[in-house]
Amino acid sequence: MKKKSSGKSRGYFLIIMCLVCVLMIGSSFAMLSNYSGTIERESGEVALSFVEGAANNLKSSIDAFKMKAKSLADTVAGMEYESDIDFATRLHRLSKDERFGDVMFVRFFNNDKEYDVSGQVFESEMEAPAVKKTAELRTLSCAGVIADRQYNLSTVAFCVPIDGFDYADMLVVCYPVTSVVTYSASYTTENYENSRFVAFCAAQGEIVRVLYRDENVDVQQHGNIYEILRNEINDKNILDGFRVNVEAGTSEKYTVDVAGDKCIISVCGVRENGNAIFSAVGYYMAEEIYKTGYDVMRVILGEFFVFFALALALGIYGIIERRNNRKLLSTMNDVNKAVGCYSRSKFERVAIEIISRNKATSFAIVVIDINHYDYILEQIGTETMLNIVRHLKVLYNGILGLDESLGYIENGRFALLLHYRQVGDLADRLLPVVALATQHSSQFTDSFSLVLQGGIYTTDRKIADTVTKMIDLAINAENATKFPCDFGSFRIYNETLYASNIQNDYIETHMESALQNHDFKVFYQAKYNIAEDRPDGCEALVRWYNPSRDEYMQPDVFLPLFEANRFIIKLDHYVFEQTCLYIQDAVINGLPLYPISVNASRITASEKDFVKFYTDMKHQYNIADGFITIEFTESFAYEDYDMLRSIVNELHKNGFKCSIDDFGSGFSSYNILKELPMDEIKLDRFFIKDGYSHDRDMKILSSIISLARDLHMKVTQEGVETQEQVDLLRKLGCQVVQGYYYSKPLALTDYIGFLSNEKKLK
Repeated sequence: MKKKSSGKSRGYFLIIMCLVCVLMIGSSFAMLSNYSGTIERESGEVALSFVEGAANNLKSSIDAFKMKAKSLADTVAGMEYESDIDFATRLHRLSKDERFGDVMFVRFFNNDKEYDVSGQVFESEMEAPAVKKTAELRTLSCAGVIADRQYNLSTVAFCVPIDGFDYADMLVVCYPVTSVVTYSASYTTENYENSRFVAFCAAQGEIVRVLYRDENVDVQQHGNIYEILRNEINDKNILDGFRVNVEAGTSEKYTVDVAGDKCIISVCGVRENGNAIFSAVGYYMAEEIYKTGYDVMRVILGEFFVFFALALALGIYGIIERRNNRKLLSTMNDVNKAVGCYSRSKFERVAIEIISRNKATSFAIVVIDINHYDYILEQIGTETMLNIVRHLKVLYNGILGLDESLGYIENGRFALLLHYRQVGDLADRLLPVVALATQHSSQFTDSFSLVLQGGIYTTDRKIADTVTKMIDLAINAENATKFPCDFGSFRIYNETLYASNIQNDYIETHMESALQNHDFKVFYQAKYNIAEDRPDGCEALVRWYNPSRDEYMQPDVFLPLFEANRFIIKLDHYVFEQTCLYIQDAVINGLPLYPISVNASRITASEKDFVKFYTDMKHQYNIADGFITIEFTESFAYEDYDMLRSIVNELHKNGFKCSIDDFGSGFSSYNILKELPMDEIKLDRFFIKDGYSHDRDMKILSSIISLARDLHMKVTQEGVETQEQVDLLRKLGCQVVQGYYYSKPLALTDYIGFLSNEKKLK
């Protein structure tokens, strides 16, 4: 009886084991099936990420050529021409200038008609629809590859609008296709070696560059991508969907069976203004992209019944490998591959871990930047700049010690985490690196000297609680140019900068409401003609009144910030209109009135409708010609003589006088007197301060006054505070003075009272 019972038990056990094995086999097959579908999807994601990288490189190249085309258009618009023929001739000559790249040809639109560089009307039916459509948008844009019928070649067309220009309102700049698709990116086969082919194609399907191809695939430049894929696969739905993606410039991935193998077609479009212009296309073997996953699956299927335990182990390994792959995909943004350095996000995570582990150590977040990065990049190109950035990474890495880190932010800017005991330790480590970078910059370009600048945030400040904020505050310190550097070209974030940031935050959050509430008050400082012993007018100045504190904020506090955020345009318009209101009211009510000078910032004057706005306002309030003088800073003149000369000429035509303010404050040049037809120069108070030698001071001041008067310019000396200064200036021939000796800036009612009592002026 016991044997029967024992056999029965073993039978039950075997049945149970069989059931368990069946369940395990079934679950294992289900797992394998699920795993197969997962690696297929993830293979598609990886394939798509590869072509997205290629598309991003192409987009950078297109953006660079847009800037070249815009630079050509800006140069064209900034020149003066004698006739349409002169314009067309000089446009043709400029299109051959190497500064704007290897331009194939240029055409232009004017009043809805298109012309070639010979000045002849270009037949509209010969123009590509993409160009006409892009030109109608009136925005800087790429129209993509066009087959030009006039020149019988394919080019990439860029449309550049030109506003307010008599000879053209749109340039069409065409570059060779090869130049555009190879300009900025240094392509490697790292991400393409497992592909059948990777290529760029135009929206019409023409292949414009083959980045990589397997020797067994017949894909050539200038072939048609649709025909090539039609020869590879036989699935109309996929081909139709792929064509839609290319023509619409959208991204997608497709999995298809080709001769028993899983293949992936990935496409990523490059769009401009909602239109497709290029696509990056990749054709991959799924097994080659996700080789580990497919190998694991084959091993498990082949050995499953004989080596079940081993297959299970390999399955676990496959799952772990898959998890690691996911982790790899999720951390693709941790490293900037082009530079070979942590990204900002990765640097922030590493930095906070280091700081947390070393609570007793003082750390500094150092941000180092390349001065004038954008300008240098435009001059030397992306590849040379990338070599410079890689060289800087090597230099910065060389000073890192234990528990320190380095990350690349963007545009030549790095962030370093350094520990220190005293500020001098940071100076000793950073200044030699700056010197080396400058010393060796000539190996990359002999046209520019590399200048580095930086900001520093020390963790003992207790202002920021995250590394993200620390980096931002270090950047604030770097950009706080009105504060002195602490060592070299480095500025440390401190309580003064903190207070300045708080003040700037207040200014930017209250400026709009202050303008609406008329908290900006216009003050008037009298000018006096000492040659004729009479008032000579005044200068309109702005102050910001804070009603809650009953006090005024001085302009040197808020004007630099307004110039940076461009609010200065609204403020300049407001001050000018308030001045016009005063003039109109004074005329209507018979109040004493003299000419008025109004300041115009460089930002305001650079607006395309600057002269129109001021002229319209002058006519609206019926202001007489010659009664208002527009004052420009000397620094504006120094930056762009041609622009300011054009502005001054237009203002003169519309009844304004023009003046150069703060002459001699730092950028003084005889070019200002030679090139600009100014009505007045206002000498900076620097000229009446004691210098190295009194005799030398007098000779310099006398010569400038004499020269300006010989050029028929009124000479006004600012900052006059004593009778001795008045007597000296009268003796030297200066006509007008402005300063506290005669009057401080006055509120409108006080200024009117000041003018009414002329005895106080003599």
